Amino acid sequence: MTNTKTVIERFLKFTETRNSDGHREILAEDCVFTSPYAAEDAPTRIEGRDAIIERALIGGWKTRKNMKIIDFRYDVLADPQWALIQWSNTSTTDDGNARRLSWRS
Repeated sequence: MTNTKTVIERFLKFTETRNSDGHREILAEDCVFTSPYAAEDAPTRIEGRDAIIERALIGGWKTRKNMKIIDFRYDVLADPQWALIQWSNTSTTDDGNARRLSWRS
């Protein structure tokens, strides 16, 4: 059995390397992404593995180049089925500007 931290590390590596097949392997078909602080034009909830891969991952890859995951932090909560996951990424936009984003899940 794979632990949650390993799955998250694989997810982030697949994101960094733009590996949608890798994401398809680890995300459940009925997976849900929530992002309560999403950008104004972005959804706060995406349901389903294929929608997540298309909208959140491939959609993001179209506007971000040279993505690198940095500052990964994983903290187990009182209930071992839950964890606080934080990371930042750096990338370059289509117009060549550097961009840094931070995430908490």
